[in-house]
Amino acid sequence: MSKITMYTTTTCASCNMVKKWLTMKSQEWEEVHLDEHPARQQEAIDLSGSSTVPVTVVEKANGIKSVIVGFNPARLAEAIA
Repeated sequence: MSKITMYTTTTCASCNMVKKWLTMKSQEWEEVHLDEHPARQQEAIDLSGSSTVPVTVVEKANGIKSVIVGFNPARLAEAIA
């Protein structure tokens, strides 16, 4: 099972699309609301190299991490496979 962490903001439409997609795929995730936890914004930037949200991090049991910026169903599917 993969550990999924998603960095979001409350006004992000793409964030809602990723959440819906993950729900359809029966995936659970930890959500980091950057509006509520601005101190963690640098974490998201360090992971993605971008200040764009959502930043979705999928970490496999073997430690391999996939970082997906925005709503990209193909990359998300590959990461959770």
